[in-house]
Amino acid sequence: MEITGVTLVNIFDASFFGNLLTALCFGVLTIQGSSYYHAFPNDGRGVKLVVAFLWALEAFQLACCTWSLYWWFVTNYNNPLALRWSTWCVSGVSRPLTTPFPNDPFYP
Repeated sequence: MEITGVTLVNIFDASFFGNLLTALCFGVLTIQGSSYYHAFPNDGRGVKLVVAFLWALEAFQLACCTWSLYWWFVTNYNNPLALRWSTWCVSGVSRPLTTPFPNDPFYP
C-alpha cells in the first residue's frame, strides 16, 4: 500500500523508532533530574520548579506522542485513511508546545 511513493511501513518504522529514541532520551533526562536534586539540595525553589516543570512538559509530550502512535498503529491498523487526520494530542495540545512558530506558513 503506497501513498505518494512512500510506503506505510516506512512511515510506521520511522515513527516507532523516533518515539523509542524519545523515550530513551526521556530516561536519560529523568536520571539527570534525579541526580540534580540529590547533588544540589540547597538550590532555590525557583530553579527546582523550573527543572520539575521541564521534566513534566517532556513527560506530557512523550505521552501524547505515544498515545498518537497507538491510535494510528493499533486502533486504526490497516486503515490508511486514518493518516489523513491528526489526533487531538498532536494537533491541539502537543504541536503548539513543540512548534517554534505556529503561524509560520512552513508548519501547516
